[in-house]
Amino acid sequence: MAIIEHPASSLAPATASPQPLNRRAWLKQLVAAALIFPVGRAGSQPLQAIAGGSPPRWREFLFSELGSWQTPTAQFFLRSHLDHPQLSVADWKLTLDGLVKQRSEFSFEELIKLPSVTRTVTFECSGNPPGGGLISTAEWRAIPLHLLLEKAGVGAGAKEIVFEGADFGLDEEESVPLIFSRSIPLQKALSTETMLAWEMNGKPLSWEHGFPVRVVVPGYYAMSHVKWLSRIRVIDHSYKGFYMTKRYFTARRIPGTGRFEFRAEMQMKIKSQIARPVSGEQISGASTIVTGAAWSGEGIVKRVEVSTDGGSTWTAAVLLDKPVRYAWVRWRLVWNTPANGVYTLVCRAFDDAGGAQPEEPDNSVINRYGNNWYHRVEIKVLRT
Repeated sequence: MAIIEHPASSLAPATASPQPLNRRAWLKQLVAAALIFPVGRAGSQPLQAIAGGSPPRWREFLFSELGSWQTPTAQFFLRSHLDHPQLSVADWKLTLDGLVKQRSEFSFEELIKLPSVTRTVTFECSGNPPGGGLISTAEWRAIPLHLLLEKAGVGAGAKEIVFEGADFGLDEEESVPLIFSRSIPLQKALSTETMLAWEMNGKPLSWEHGFPVRVVVPGYYAMSHVKWLSRIRVIDHSYKGFYMTKRYFTARRIPGTGRFEFRAEMQMKIKSQIARPVSGEQISGASTIVTGAAWSGEGIVKRVEVSTDGGSTWTAAVLLDKPVRYAWVRWRLVWNTPANGVYTLVCRAFDDAGGAQPEEPDNSVINRYGNNWYHRVEIKVLRT
């Protein structure tokens, strides 16, 4: 099977953090939060669960509870495939090797001495269905990856950057021993927005969200944001790891040929979802507020429209946040409820790059990743 590379996109700069990093205070906070776990380096042997058991591999954000622009960490969705590693700040090392002039290793202390940035970024799992809860937004503090790559010196002919996590084990569906790894194009890795994060919403990364360091690739689906990062490799070819070719890819029929095209999922698609009212809800008032959020990959959301009659007519929603690249924007619409009956609410979004949601799924696609067609919610109006 041929893996068709995802094209590189236009890039936008990050904003440098105005706050100096106080490492002593940060490490004190880390210890107080009980985030340092007493085991050795990743990959040495199968890991044991710590007190409280292993975090869940799957937890959704209840989208109907959408309120603040940034998702509280305790509500941020989770999706992992392999055993969660137990790592400590003292033992953790990040290796940078492959097609570089200087192989490098960084301790946690060395890493956080580098200039940091903060960015609010929306994460979405590429398997998230319309209306699903595998979507959240947080503020991340991190160092730009390009600082490490420039320090190591990327060799001629480099094409992709591979991120390897410290999580390992058997795949959920196939009994194959794996470590979790994904790659991104070199151009995206060298851009100023791709980061290595150690803080989430102003606090140290928690164990379940990739402590001590994870990747953040704004505009890409969440599987590219590799947790528990342990190694970065520079390669001169298209990476064909398990989680690039066996998971998280789109398989599309090529019309008139009987053949298929395979593409690794990377860049997020434009999408919007209704948070409230929820499907099946009964409305009794003279008016109701329809709320939700919209997001894109490299584009900036410019317009959200809502239909209250199943898609026959559309009204522009009010955007509640200033639209910015890589983060969702919340929206609302006040609907003067009509006569009693069953109604279908629909939303759709548009971005500044010309992106627009499709009305229905693409029937030429035989698997379901990047699910961004219209979100529909059926509700009942019963006014007294």
